[in-house]
Amino acid sequence: MQFGLVLPNFASWFTPDNIRATMSLAEELGYESVWVNDHVLFPDNLSDHYGNEFKDPLALLGYLAACTDKLKLGTTILVIPYRAPIPTAKILATVDYLSKGRLLLGIGTGHEPTESEALGVPYNQRGKMTDEALPLIDKYLDDAYRAGLAAVRLLARMADQQKEALIVACELSSLHYQYTDQIDQMTANL
Repeated sequence: MQFGLVLPNFASWFTPDNIRATMSLAEELGYESVWVNDHVLFPDNLSDHYGNEFKDPLALLGYLAACTDKLKLGTTILVIPYRAPIPTAKILATVDYLSKGRLLLGIGTGHEPTESEALGVPYNQRGKMTDEALPLIDKYLDDAYRAGLAAVRLLARMADQQKEALIVACELSSLHYQYTDQIDQMTANL
């Protein structure tokens, strides 16, 4: 069994020095992977729990690549509709190159309506926007892989447990990570 560590990239103690120390300890303890979350904005009503500043996951993964030698580096979810596909794919390929092939990419549509609306992404269009972006990202990463610049592994994480979303996740990915407290519903959909 392998264990991964989800980093609190929103915590006030999450400083460059503490990140480096945490990564060193995680490698020493034999963790297989570390994961970062993605939120561009977060509602005020949740700031007591999460803080109000998520560090950018893609920039953070570049830093983690420099701080580690063995740990796989992943996004628990990268909210695809919030980013332009080609520049995002280029950043992903660069992080994968700098980490020598250790990037794991978790993708999703996002789950927070207020964040989506504040970023100009219609909440009811997130799935369609993700469907349109993924082939562009996939093609760029395939080209980068053939050029020896990336070996990104796609991990699809869908925020909802709808049967259609689970089918898409399984078709696209080599791994599937699902966080839910509704295990009966998810099992029934599989």
